[in-house]
Amino acid sequence: MNQKMDEPLLWTLPKKDAINILNICIEGIKKNPEIKKADIKNVVMRSLTTEPLIPLSIFKGDLSPAEALCWYLNKKLGISYRQVGFLLKRDQRTVWLNVTRALSKKLPEAKDSQSVPISAFGKKSFSMLESLIAYLKNEGYSLSSISRMIDKKYGTIASVWSRAKKKSKI
Repeated sequence: MNQKMDEPLLWTLPKKDAINILNICIEGIKKNPEIKKADIKNVVMRSLTTEPLIPLSIFKGDLSPAEALCWYLNKKLGISYRQVGFLLKRDQRTVWLNVTRALSKKLPEAKDSQSVPISAFGKKSFSMLESLIAYLKNEGYSLSSISRMIDKKYGTIASVWSRAKKKSKI
């Protein structure tokens, strides 16, 4: 086989062999109880998408969801206020205000194996928290697991989900 030194071996294999190797890896992963489906899904999602992925860990702590999201996109990913506004369908001045408010508070750690795509927040009629909960709920997560993932009270999650359902007639 002719393989360039910097090219992964998997890319040089015929399609059938590459798929067989991936299936063997998946079977091995399934047998490991420490690896969850969400972890696998996030790894695959990260490798296939070009849009920014938002770690759920940024929604824990003192920041509002809008502050956390704007701060992460602007300060961690280096996206301009204007571009963040475009991605979130919000005014860039609102983005600037959210980032400024976030900087005056205790900032979250942006690390997590679980993440959501930025497109989950693109509905202007939804708040950032409504968008997040609606996305996670539509992905099959229960309200109690969402509550644990973003470290918010169950009652808050339930009422925000109820509001989101009313807005979208889900």
